[in-house]
Amino acid sequence: MKKFFLKFIACLSILIAFLAISQVAMPSIAYADNPCLHGMRVVGNKSIYLSHMGLFNNKCHDYQALFEVSFTGTNNPESKYLIAQNGDLQKNEFTLRPKNNFVLPELGSGIITSFKADIFEGQYERLPQPPRPLISDVNVNIKRVIHFRAFNPNAKISPTLEYLLFGNSKEQYVAHKIITPNDFDQILAVKDIIPLTDKELEKALTIVFPNRLTPNESEMFRLSLKSNDPQNPAIQINGKGNQSLAVGIEYFKETRDYKKTS
Repeated sequence: MKKFFLKFIACLSILIAFLAISQVAMPSIAYADNPCLHGMRVVGNKSIYLSHMGLFNNKCHDYQALFEVSFTGTNNPESKYLIAQNGDLQKNEFTLRPKNNFVLPELGSGIITSFKADIFEGQYERLPQPPRPLISDVNVNIKRVIHFRAFNPNAKISPTLEYLLFGNSKEQYVAHKIITPNDFDQILAVKDIIPLTDKELEKALTIVFPNRLTPNESEMFRLSLKSNDPQNPAIQINGKGNQSLAVGIEYFKETRDYKKTS
């Protein structure tokens, strides 16, 4: 009887220890956001990237977020998207509408790793309603979170033009760093690849344009990057180095959703 009691105590101790470790390893995270429908823009000619369609002063959507993803499902949706994206450079704006609502920070933290969506040619909110998907019922699989940041309501315009560099050692893109209302979202392809490793590009890097001063919003818009800009402006990456940036095609430039509201 004594041996049985000692074995029982030992097993109980192991169980309690296991539960305690489990609680530490898998904490429960509660977010203040409600589940919402999070539209994304789709870019990339080899790899596939998503850019969250954000909004200022909106608890659901006040984030700038970039993800690398893969598409799976029937009829090879990844190949179908890449063929469409590479087919006509004048029609290269694609958007994605999830089939269900979710909390965006759960995508950013890795709690959510996949979701279903429809893909559209053009901004689906501005197409004739109901819009017709280019590809339906795609499984969107998150490969990595490249950038995830909530908008700061007290932020001020950056003193110099800033973009985010993302991609890999063979394929790179720049996204305008969104800061404060009366801003814009934009993604362009990098024409001349910057010599960085995949490890260095695991997360988006901040690009500063030291010669493009932005004391106000008008200058920020005037000095923004243009498709196939011949000037190749000087840049610093994460505040270091001096080199130039050559950009190619523009995927989109969104201003309407980032205007200041009264």
